[in-house]
Order: sequence, then structure tokens, then C-alpha cells
Amino acid sequence: MNTNYQSEYSKPMTSSRLTTWSDSSELVEQSSTTPVPCRVFKINYSTPAPQPKKGRALSSFISDWTKDEDKSSALSEARVWLGNTAAISGEGETIKSLRLKRGLSQAQLAELMQTSQPHIARIEKGRDSVTLETLCKLSEHLTADYNSIVHAIKLQESILAREIRS
Repeated sequence: MNTNYQSEYSKPMTSSRLTTWSDSSELVEQSSTTPVPCRVFKINYSTPAPQPKKGRALSSFISDWTKDEDKSSALSEARVWLGNTAAISGEGETIKSLRLKRGLSQAQLAELMQTSQPHIARIEKGRDSVTLETLCKLSEHLTADYNSIVHAIKLQESILAREIRS
């Protein structure tokens, strides 16, 4: 912030009002206006230059890791472990836990199902209606029967409803 001080004096007016009672019990008002010197400040705001972001996005790391065979298999194993842990600690199987048990990312499942990753994310969150065709593809690529997929979707919808209420 750049502040310029101007030493000029301006003469704004101040007024005062005095209310008194006269001898005859009448209300008498007197007012006066007098000039008062003051200082004027001029402030020039300047926007700082944008700073480059430090670090990298997590998605770029994952993209690099999936190109390396060892790191890619480690990511897949980590997803399987996470899927098993989520299913045990939670209320049951959700689409997300089924996907993780297969060692798939949302992007990988989307590619297998010939859809988009955001579509998979909405299904997992319980915010998207699932068509019969999508149900069949989920069943095929998550190697689960239709009833398990439907149960997982219903469970996720109930979890979402609970989150919305609280």
C-alpha cells in the first residue's frame, strides 16, 4: 500500500447547536458554524504481483506414478487395502469400496465403463441416478452381482441423506 500525505489544509465546516431556555420559558436554539483545519490523506492501493504456486498438484504425481510399473502396482495395492479397510470399518460395501477393492481409480473405472470420471464420482457420492446400462457395467467391472451393486448404491444414498441432515 502506498500512502501519500498531502500537507494541504482544507476548511470543512463544523456546526454546533446550543439549546437553552429563555426567561420566558421559551426554547431558544443557537447554532454556529466555524471552520476547522484538517489534513487530507490520499491513499493509493496497489495490487501485489501474483506469486507462482509452489509445489505440484497431487493428480500430477499420481499421473507420473501410474507411468512407472512398480509405483502403479503399489497404488493399486494401496487402493485394495483401503477398500478392504473401508468396508470393514464402515456400514458395508459402497460403490467406492467395491472399486477400491478392485484396485481401480475413478479414472480407470470410468475408462473401462466408457464414461467420465466425474460421472463415477457422482455415482459414488450418491448424487446421480444409475441407469440399467450403468448398473450392468458397474457389475461387470467391479465383479459384483446386481444385488450387491444396488445395495451399495442404496447404502451410499442413505449416507448422503444423513450427511445432508446433519
